[in-house]
Amino acid sequence: MHQTSTRSYSNVCWVVIGIGATLGLFLLAAVAWLAYSSAVFLMSLKGAIGVAMQQAMEPMIVVLDFQGNLAVGNVELAYDLTTEEFHRRQTLEDFVKLLDKHPELHGEWINTAVDNPAADSCTYKITTQTDDGRRFTFELRLRKEEEKWKINEIVLEDHKDDDR
Repeated sequence: MHQTSTRSYSNVCWVVIGIGATLGLFLLAAVAWLAYSSAVFLMSLKGAIGVAMQQAMEPMIVVLDFQGNLAVGNVELAYDLTTEEFHRRQTLEDFVKLLDKHPELHGEWINTAVDNPAADSCTYKITTQTDDGRRFTFELRLRKEEEKWKINEIVLEDHKDDDR
């Protein structure tokens, strides 16, 4: 009888080990699936965030390109960053006259802030400062034209004699 009891105990141990191993494998598979699903989710999230960041940066790149071209005197390249509608309202010659009349536009830009961003338009408020400390604020209104951001309007504001 002792032999049967030992065999029975041995069989129970093997059954418990089998059930434990099955549950362990099931748990391991669930953890692996969870890790894989999380990685796939995070990778897709990374892509979506990257696209969103790129889309948010595109108008700012145009504004900085415009600023850089004006700063070094590349008026034609700055003009190329404007929309067809802008070109209909203002020729390159008119644009040059505007820049001559308002040298602050190609002065030192001390603050650039986006305002009212939308999927196809946005406004940048820009403050420049002259060598004598005077500040001048204007807006660049951008919009998408054929999937590219371009400057559609330059809105000039009055001079401010701030001390910073």
